[in-house]
Amino acid sequence: MDFKKKINLLFKITAILTVLSTALLTLSFRWCFNSADGYFVTSAPPIIFSILYFGGIIISFVSTFALDKNQIIKTKNEIGKMQIPYIAIATSLAFSVLACNLLSNDSFLSIGSLGIGAFLIYAILCSAKSGYAPSPLKVLLLYASVVFPLLMLFANNTNYLRHINSVENTLTTVFTLSFMSYILYEAKRIHEGAHSRWHFGLMLLTFHSGLSLSTAYIIAYLTKSVDEPIRFLQMIPTFFISFFVVFELLRFINEAETHTQEEWNEIEAPEEIELEVIENSSEESTQ
Repeated sequence: MDFKKKINLLFKITAILTVLSTALLTLSFRWCFNSADGYFVTSAPPIIFSILYFGGIIISFVSTFALDKNQIIKTKNEIGKMQIPYIAIATSLAFSVLACNLLSNDSFLSIGSLGIGAFLIYAILCSAKSGYAPSPLKVLLLYASVVFPLLMLFANNTNYLRHINSVENTLTTVFTLSFMSYILYEAKRIHEGAHSRWHFGLMLLTFHSGLSLSTAYIIAYLTKSVDEPIRFLQMIPTFFISFFVVFELLRFINEAETHTQEEWNEIEAPEEIELEVIENSSEESTQ
């Protein structure tokens, strides 16, 4: 199957599974959740949710191995039409950082908000004219953003009022591990200028795990089906980060091209020669 058709199909399947998972998880939190111990009551909605949710995880890993490891995937550095969505996501993350610090005295959440701040600055830099052009600052900001999922993971698993394998902790763990892995491959893409095939799979996994959990939990909290305000505040930036990854996926699907290294050398060689000619002519004009 053609590369474009393949990644588009995999994204659509994941998107469908994510929408269905979100709906079933919302119903499960609303009608089948025991908030006292953090487990679902055995019934149809949680079972169907589990099938759909793990289906999305499987598709994410399948998508990685479905791409040819001998091909090099690249996208343009320029952000193009995604500039406004990126700025909107960065603005939303800024408000979520403010909410985390104003509405909570939780030290883990306050420190974790520094990671959110680093990620929103990264989003702003990517929305600028240079886009995804290699930059040590962008790589450092990505690494700094690991603070958010790391602190969220640590805070939830050290809450002794909650079973460590409760539904919320388990789903949060999947998201945090996905997001941290995504950050590593996002930084690799910035540094090397090419996408690893794992990058695509981890974008799908982060989008699937983050959007289904955050959307369902926010709705459940607002309808008083769950009652953890700290976790609710964690879910707000999780929701916007997941949407940022969705926009990255859309951009990837529209712009990604795959070739062997030899083919890329031939494609990019004329551009390099043209740049050299421009630089030489500008030097001659100044002399």
